[in-house]
This record gives sequence, C-alpha cells and structure tokens, in this order.
Amino acid sequence: MNAYQDDYIQYRLTRAREALRAAKLLADAKEYNSCVNRLYYAVFYAINALLLKHEYTSSKHTGVRALFMQHFVKTRIIPEQYGELFNYLFDYRQESDYRDLFVPDPDKILPLLSQAEELLDFITDKLAE
Repeated sequence: MNAYQDDYIQYRLTRAREALRAAKLLADAKEYNSCVNRLYYAVFYAINALLLKHEYTSSKHTGVRALFMQHFVKTRIIPEQYGELFNYLFDYRQESDYRDLFVPDPDKILPLLSQAEELLDFITDKLAE
C-alpha cells in the first residue's frame, strides 16, 4: 500500500467519525431524516476505507455493498450483523432521502447510533491489523 492509500483510508475514517457525530447531533435535535442519512454515510465511509486497504473499489453504492458482502461478510472477516446493519441503513436511507412523506421512526433509529459506532470501531481495529 502506498502513502496515498494510507492518507485516503485515514480521510475516509475521519469522514466516518464526522458523519457519526453529526448523526448523534441530529438525533438529539429530532432531525431523523438527516440522522439516517448521516448514519448511512458514517458506515459507508468506513467500509470504503476497509475496501481500499484490500484494493477493492467501486464508484457505486451498490458496488460497495456487493464487495463488502462478498469479501468481508460472506468470508466471516466481518460479522454478519454488520452486513445486515449496512444493508438496513442503505435501504432506510433510500426511503428517508427519496420517499415523499416518509417519517423515520425514532425507536428504530436511536439504537442504530450505537450499532454504527460499534461497526466503525470494528473496522478501525481491522484496519490497524
């Protein structure tokens, strides 16, 4: 891995942590549509960092999902619960961002904050190996 890749991986992890902090602030403000968006991107950025470390890339969100599932979840490098979380956040963000009159359920969103943080911590640890 070259210095550019290392810098880019760190950039993605920084963006992931920023998005997670924003999600928490948005949840506190009861801005749940935006919270869902930031939660998804927190996980998306961290997964992109993991993919890059292993030299996988995709320019599409669906491609990132497919690579993550194929190379990390199905091989049990990443626990299945985190694959399920990423898939759930992907679908929930799609609804939240694009479906008219969609009202996210705070009872579904609030537990996702700690789950997303766990996934970011897990990926950060994997990247340090």
